[in-house]
Amino acid sequence: MKDLGKNRKGAARKTSPENPGGTEDDISLLPLMQQLPQWIADDTTTEPIGFDLNSLSLGLSKKQKLFDNEIKAITRNLLGKLLRNKEQSTNGTENIDLISLLNPASILRLLGCEVRSEISLGDYDKEGNQINIGALLDIKNKVVVFSEQMRPSQRRFTLAHELGHYVMHYYRFRNVALHRDLPINGSKIYRTQPEWEADRFGTHLLMPEKLVRTVFRGYFHTDRFKINEDTAFSLNKGSVTHLRDRFKNIDEFARFMASIRFYKRRVFPSMAETFMVSEQTMAIRLKELKLLEF
Repeated sequence: MKDLGKNRKGAARKTSPENPGGTEDDISLLPLMQQLPQWIADDTTTEPIGFDLNSLSLGLSKKQKLFDNEIKAITRNLLGKLLRNKEQSTNGTENIDLISLLNPASILRLLGCEVRSEISLGDYDKEGNQINIGALLDIKNKVVVFSEQMRPSQRRFTLAHELGHYVMHYYRFRNVALHRDLPINGSKIYRTQPEWEADRFGTHLLMPEKLVRTVFRGYFHTDRFKINEDTAFSLNKGSVTHLRDRFKNIDEFARFMASIRFYKRRVFPSMAETFMVSEQTMAIRLKELKLLEF
């Protein structure tokens, strides 16, 4: 993984396949680091801490249905508690690394859960769709098992999804084994209300709105990206017409913006790479936050 905590302003200039005739400077991320601290991608095991699940879920874990604003509040509460715990453990002598705190495997371990992997958890047929089991969660015994067949970004979101179940659904499903289903052929499958809630938890945890907006603004110098003469030129893609013709709809444009690694002749990790999620997941978040105009 790239270390975003280093000031890369002095990096060597280089050409790229997307900009064969020009040169590019690695973007200096130091200003961003004041709001988005150093990237840490390792998955270290830490000692469990005494977080009360009812407190973590803001007392909402016994509700039969959670709304998106409630789920967002729960993830903000969790991050706040993690930040305070980190400050206490370091006596306030170290800079707080927000991104490292968003590691779902580490958070599960902090809550006392065992997190381990298996080569495969199997698959099954569901309404004509071949389904791969991505993860299993045993809330009562505090065990999460994930499949090694998943891509790293897919595994990260899956573990955030299971963390959401553990925090929000502890009382509802503590005697039930839950599993995360992933269609092998990419088709959509029906998600129950609890599954939707866990997905929303993963979204808010891994891609907090303020952090996404901060990084997006730092990379693209705008709060809402529009295709015009200036942006088309900055992307080195020629005219507005040429750029628009590349995309059939905003979904394709969002996928492009989630994956692009340069703008205004500067190089940086893509939005998807920065938040360690898939390009498709990041594209959905960019649209959801209305960061793109197509």
